[in-house]
Amino acid sequence: MALGSTDRGARGGLRATGPAPRDIYGTGLSGPRAVLQDGSGNITVSGVTSPRVTVTNGSGDVTLAFATVPSRVTISDGSGNVTLILPPGKTTYQLNASTASGNRSVSLPTSATSTHVITVTAQSGDVTIRN
Repeated sequence: MALGSTDRGARGGLRATGPAPRDIYGTGLSGPRAVLQDGSGNITVSGVTSPRVTVTNGSGDVTLAFATVPSRVTISDGSGNVTLILPPGKTTYQLNASTASGNRSVSLPTSATSTHVITVTAQSGDVTIRN
């Protein structure tokens, strides 16, 4: 994974930051918790197995593809498209997804009582969530 800087925290999580403008990309992100932050640039990660993922991006696209079902995903993007791909199956998700300026497309099972929580906020850009 190409990252601006990484820090394995005391809880065994991973924090990655990329100074503007820099892309964060990679495969196989794992660990109990992952935090990805980028001021300006794209964030693209596939094969994610971390159960708790937080992504903050000021400007640029965010694309995450999960290999296993996450427990909590939080994505905030100021300007850019967000694409979240979850594993196929019947797992339901508690979903909160919004975009102030863009299209919202969701194609996955949802339930207001699911313990798998997905929160996506985009100020400007499309939000696509599917499995």
